[in-house]
Amino acid sequence: MRRRALLGTAAAATLAGCSVARRPIEVVTTLSGTELDTFRQTVRDFETSEERAGKATYPVQVVVATGNSVDPLLQARMRAGNPPDAAVISEPALIAKYASRGRLVPLDRDNGNDAPRSWRELATWNGRLYGYWLKAAHKSLLWHRPGTNLNLDTWSDLMTAAGQRGTPLLSVGAADGWVLTDWLANLLAALAGADGYRRLAEGRSGWRGRQVGEALSRLGELWSTPGLFPGGPRQAVLTSFDGSVVDVFGTGQAHLMYEGDFVMPVITQRLGLAPGSAAAVPFPGVTGGDRPLVVGGDMIVALSSRDEVIGLLDYLVTGEARKRWVDAGFLVPSTTIASAQYPTALSRRLAEQLTGREATPLFGLTDLLTGGLYGDDGKGSWLIMQDFFRDVTGGWRIGRAVATAQDAFDAAARRRA
Repeated sequence: MRRRALLGTAAAATLAGCSVARRPIEVVTTLSGTELDTFRQTVRDFETSEERAGKATYPVQVVVATGNSVDPLLQARMRAGNPPDAAVISEPALIAKYASRGRLVPLDRDNGNDAPRSWRELATWNGRLYGYWLKAAHKSLLWHRPGTNLNLDTWSDLMTAAGQRGTPLLSVGAADGWVLTDWLANLLAALAGADGYRRLAEGRSGWRGRQVGEALSRLGELWSTPGLFPGGPRQAVLTSFDGSVVDVFGTGQAHLMYEGDFVMPVITQRLGLAPGSAAAVPFPGVTGGDRPLVVGGDMIVALSSRDEVIGLLDYLVTGEARKRWVDAGFLVPSTTIASAQYPTALSRRLAEQLTGREATPLFGLTDLLTGGLYGDDGKGSWLIMQDFFRDVTGGWRIGRAVATAQDAFDAAARRRA
């Protein structure tokens, strides 16, 4: 899940000192807020455990990069001949990119085996494991206040609710391109199924295809509904992800919003509300099939084979480290963590969906895309979807807007990084 630009600022923090001068373990990340706080705590726990074991300890320096991806920082550091020791990444596409260039260190498969198979595959290249998952995100949820009388089982139900007058139904954080691509990912997962979705992610299927066109058409029909957004379409273009949460749970200007389980920390920490102040239902199915299950997450990879670096990564997948994330309210893609360990009924339900035997989660599309489709602020799939949103809410015919977006997706797919 990439929402780092909301809170990420350039910063570096040394998390622990040592009486003996030793080369620090440097980890780069774009984690922010509670995610960053939790990661820092797990690092402190690692250092404490090393001290208790009588091992030589090393200061761990966490460098927080600006933007939504560590990729630009990694590339710059590698060109300068000064790569960090490890990195927390949210885009599985970076595994193949850096492993194929010999930049990543293979990891112990046994330590990564508590992740479900589909998650391990995302961290694997050429049969070797390169990443350990720290946390996951469930990105197929519609959020509303308890007691809101909405039937949202199907896409038709959502369209019916959108056409009703009164308080605007929906707040969309359209100022953040990743919110719009997450909407698209869920519709594509529902329409194309797992195989079709993966073909798009891998570049094996054209963006001018029927299912892409249908997904965009449905989004265009929804987003162009008169009176849908608080403040109208122009305000929606300026609304951030955080702002959409405030619209529903802070000011009550809208009934509904879409995004992942990371909505809850905004509700409880920024707005100071109790977890019971929010309810979530699955993203609706489209044509009577299964509802989509789109996920995101963050994994840690090693760019150095130093023993102390590998020791840090191995610690981060221990039960003690996992418990830090669970206690903080985050989901962990691990089959060894019982759902009963999660602190709320909602998190227990979501954890079961992510790791259950019948679960077939699909990773967020734009975190898998490469080349010209790689999403970030003002480029790639994020920009294409923001342009599409402006077109359909600005009076364009939906067919014209869809064709323009599909052309833009197709052209971007042909560009390689």
